[in-house]
Amino acid sequence: MSRRQYPEDQIQRAVFEHFALRAAPGVFAFHPPNGGWRSRVEAAIFKGLGACAGVPDVIAIKGGHTFALEQATRSAFPWFESYQAPSASL
Repeated sequence: MSRRQYPEDQIQRAVFEHFALRAAPGVFAFHPPNGGWRSRVEAAIFKGLGACAGVPDVIAIKGGHTFALEQATRSAFPWFESYQAPSASL
C-alpha cells in the first residue's frame, strides 16, 4: 500500500522549519487546524466552535501585526501560469 502524497504538507513543514531556524525574535506562527476531511457530525461541531472556510494555512503575529499565508501548489490553480498581477507604483 502506498502513502498518498500531500505536496502542501511538505511546503508547510518547510515553512515552519524555516520559522524555527530563522524567524525574527517575537514571531508567533501557527497553523489553524481547519482543513481536512471531517464527518458530518465533526464538521457541525467545528462549525459550532467557530471554524470557517477560507482561513489561511499559516498565521504569523509580530509586534501587533498579523500576517497570513495561503499555501497551494500550482496544480491547485491552473490559471496561475497565465496570471499577471497588476503593477503598483509608489
